[in-house]
Amino acid sequence: MVTSKDFLKKGFVVSANSKNDFSTEVMRNHAYNNQTREFNISKVHSVLSAKSEDIRQLDQALQYLQQNPEAASVVKEATVKGVHIVLIKSNEGEYGPLRSNNPDGIIFWNPNISPEIYAPVNGKDVLLGRQSAANVLLHELIHATDSNLAKSDIEINAYTQKYRIDDPNVKYLNPSEYKAITQANKLVSNFHGEPVRPDYRPNINLLPTASAIDFQTNQYDKQGNLIGKLVQQYDSFAQTITRTHTDYEHLDRYGNPTVKQTVTDINGKPVKAVPEKHSFNYENPDWNSLTGSDLYKAVLSAEGNQLDMLGKSFAQSEEGQKMTQLGDRLWEDFKEQQELERQQELARSSRAMVRTL
Repeated sequence: MVTSKDFLKKGFVVSANSKNDFSTEVMRNHAYNNQTREFNISKVHSVLSAKSEDIRQLDQALQYLQQNPEAASVVKEATVKGVHIVLIKSNEGEYGPLRSNNPDGIIFWNPNISPEIYAPVNGKDVLLGRQSAANVLLHELIHATDSNLAKSDIEINAYTQKYRIDDPNVKYLNPSEYKAITQANKLVSNFHGEPVRPDYRPNINLLPTASAIDFQTNQYDKQGNLIGKLVQQYDSFAQTITRTHTDYEHLDRYGNPTVKQTVTDINGKPVKAVPEKHSFNYENPDWNSLTGSDLYKAVLSAEGNQLDMLGKSFAQSEEGQKMTQLGDRLWEDFKEQQELERQQELARSSRAMVRTL
C-alpha cells in the first residue's frame, strides 16, 4: 500500500500555511528554477518540513482511498510520476503541472476542510452533504495523473478551455474538470457512499473537519424531501470509523427517525455492529411504558436543553405529580421537624440560663 513515504522517492511532501507562503519560502531560498520550472527537492526539504499530524492525515486519506483498487492505481501512478504534495491550512486545494511535456506536478491539499455539495432536486438546490477531504485529494491526484496535463503548454491550454455553452458537459467547466469530477465520483463517492458531485462550482462552501475521511451524505426523494442521512466519523483514539444512518421515512415508537450504526476499522472491517436503536422523545416521553434502562440511557446521552425538556415533561406527568406531592409533604415534614428542634434548643438554652443565674 502506498504511503506518504512513497511520494518522497521522486518528489517532496511538506507543510505550509498556504500556497502563497510555500511559494515565498521556496523562491526566497532559491529552491525553484523559473527557467527550467523545476524544484530543487533537497533545498525544499531544507527550508520546509512536514508536520507529523499532516503526515498522519495524509496516510489516513491514502489508506481510505486505496480500499478501491482503481483508486489505488491512481495513487500509485502519482508516486511514479514524481508528484509533489504541499499540506496547507488555508481554504484552497489545487493541482498544477510544472514542466510542459512532463508528468510531474504539484498538489496543494488541506486535510481539514470538507466541501459542501449541492444539486438541483425538483426545482430547488438541496445540500447533498459534504465530501471527505480524502475525496478532494483523489480529485487532485486524478489531475496529476491526467496525461493531457503532461503535454505542451498549447495543448494544456486547449484542454483546460471552458466548454461551449451548448456543450452537454458545460456544467463541468472543461474536459480536465469533467474527468476529475466524474472519476472521483466513481472511485470515491460511489464506492464509499459519499455525496456525488454533480457539477463544477467555483465557490464551494468549505467546512472544517476533524478527520480527512469524515463525510455526510443526505438522501432525498423526487420531491426534494430529506429521507435519509449517512454520517461517517473517524475516532482517532479508538482508530475506528462510525457510520450512522438516519432513516426519516421509518419512525420509532416515539415518532422519531430510526438510527442504525456500524463501527469498523479504517479498512471497513467490522469492529462491532450496533443494531437499530430508538430515538428518545425528550419533550413528551411515554412515562407509562418507559423502562428504567431507557431513561438511564436517555439521561446519559442528553444535552442540557434536552434534560430541561425531560424535567418539565416529568413534572407534568401523573407519576411526576405524585412525586411532587410527596416531595411537598416531605418538605413540610422537614420544616416541622426543623421548627420542633429549634423550639427544643430554645428551651434547653433557657433552662441553662436560669441555672446560671
